[in-house]
Amino acid sequence: MSNNYAAGLAAFIAALAMIAPSRAITRTLKDLDQHTDAEMQSGLYIVLADSVRSYPYEHSDYVGSLDGPRQTELAPFEFVVIGRGRLAENADGPAIEGAEQAMLTELETLADQAIANAPLQDLALLRSEFSGQLIAPYYAVYTRWRLRLFT
Repeated sequence: MSNNYAAGLAAFIAALAMIAPSRAITRTLKDLDQHTDAEMQSGLYIVLADSVRSYPYEHSDYVGSLDGPRQTELAPFEFVVIGRGRLAENADGPAIEGAEQAMLTELETLADQAIANAPLQDLALLRSEFSGQLIAPYYAVYTRWRLRLFT
């Protein structure tokens, strides 16, 4: 059995679509100005595979029996979720930060509820960052996640 990282991302995206049904979700990174007006007005999430930073060799079955995990199973897979959107040209700092906070709240809700979703039971939100108003009137949230798959 091998890790199915694509299935883990698909489970995450399905959960995100339930929590944020008005947002677009894509697996393709584009330049900020390449998104459609509809995507930018509703806000969108971009979900990107990132890395497997380590393998839990110390927890594997060294004798190779059928009932224990192999050395590369149960690896903590990391991925990135970028939230983006655009406000009116004259949007001020608090409005930008408010839009970013709304996206982060959606993502935190997903993280809190993940334990009840078998494929996501070990999901962890590792960090989040706001844009610092550097791209006004656009807003953006960058988050990093870790998911260990048990199936």
